[in-house]
Amino acid sequence: MSMGRWIGLLALGISLYVLWQIRSIVLTFFAAIVFATGLNRWVRRFQRSGANRGVAITLVVGFWLWRRLG
Repeated sequence: MSMGRWIGLLALGISLYVLWQIRSIVLTFFAAIVFATGLNRWVRRFQRSGANRGVAITLVVGFWLWRRLG
């Protein structure tokens, strides 16, 4: 193997190690994206009904919290 391939392999190993160490952050970030995508569908429905985006987001998050905590 050439020196460039060894450096690439070392960089891959270091990258995998770093990702493994921050896996909880990466998982939380991914979960937030999935959650936001799901809520965005409801926000768009409220927007089509005539509400502006800020009000729609407040309604959707408020309803979600009410259902979750109530």
